Amino acid sequence: MENTRIEEGTEGVTKYFLVVVQYSAKLHAEKLRQAVQAIHADKGVKLSKSKVNMRLCDEAVSDRLSGFEHNAVSPVGIKTPLPILMSHKIAELKPDFFWLGGGEVDLKLGMSAKDFIDVYKPFVVDCTYDD
Repeated sequence: MENTRIEEGTEGVTKYFLVVVQYSAKLHAEKLRQAVQAIHADKGVKLSKSKVNMRLCDEAVSDRLSGFEHNAVSPVGIKTPLPILMSHKIAELKPDFFWLGGGEVDLKLGMSAKDFIDVYKPFVVDCTYDD
C-alpha cells in the first residue's frame, strides 16, 4: 500500500507498506491511518491526519517494489524490503497457522503466525473491521 500524501524519498517517512490481512477481512482505512501514524510517532515523526492517505499501489509500482506480479505479492523473497503491517487477528489465530501469497498467482505459503512474526518483525496492528 502507498501513502499518497507523501513524496517518495521524504526523509524519516515511509511511503510504502506491505499489509497482511485475512482474505475474508475488510481493511479499515481509519484504523490503518492511525497505525501508520503510530508507527511514525514511535520513530519520532509526527504525521498529521492530512499527511496519511493509504491506497493500493499502482500495479507497476507494486511490481517494481515487490518483484512479484499482481495477486502473487509475498513478504517472503520480496525485492525491496518494506515495513510489514500484519492484522492482529492473524497473530491471534487458533490454531497458530495462516496462508499468504507465495510469489506466484497459484502458490500459497503456509506458516505459523508466531514464526512469521519472529522472522519478519511485522507491526501487528488492528487494521480491519470487527466481525
